[in-house]
Amino acid sequence: GQLALGQPGTIRLRSQPASEFTGTITRIGVESDRVNEERRVWLTCSDCPQQMFLGEQAEVRILTATRATALMVPEVAIIGFDGYRGTVWIVQDSRLSRADLTFGARDDRGRVEVTGGLPDAAQVVAVPLQGVDEGRLARIGAAP
Repeated sequence: GQLALGQPGTIRLRSQPASEFTGTITRIGVESDRVNEERRVWLTCSDCPQQMFLGEQAEVRILTATRATALMVPEVAIIGFDGYRGTVWIVQDSRLSRADLTFGARDDRGRVEVTGGLPDAAQVVAVPLQGVDEGRLARIGAAP
C-alpha cells in the first residue's frame, strides 16, 4: 500500500522499547532519499509519554493495507529478490524445481506476499536450499 494522511502507526521509543504508542500520519514529505528511498513522515502521537527528549529515536510501523488472505513466503527463501521478482524452490508432483515469482506486500516478520507465477498445486519451500538439483524427489513436511 501507499502512505496516506490519517493512516495509523505504532511508535516504539528506543528509550522505552517495551512500550508501544499509537499515532496518525499528519504530514508526508514530498521528497524521498535517492539512495534508500526513505521518506519523512510526521505523526501525531495520541498516547505518547508526557516527557519526550530532543533527538529521541523511535521505530514507527505504518499499516498501509490489509489482506483477508495472502500466501506469504520468507524473504530468505527467495533467490535473486529485487523487491518485486525472484526465484523460489517449489515442490510439484513430488519433485523439486525452481519457479520465477512476483511479489507484493511485506510484513514485519520478514515475509513477502506471492502475487503471481506459482503453478497450480505447487508448494513453496520456505527454507533456503543449497546443493540440490531440480527434479530431485521431495515432499513438504510440517513447519517446526
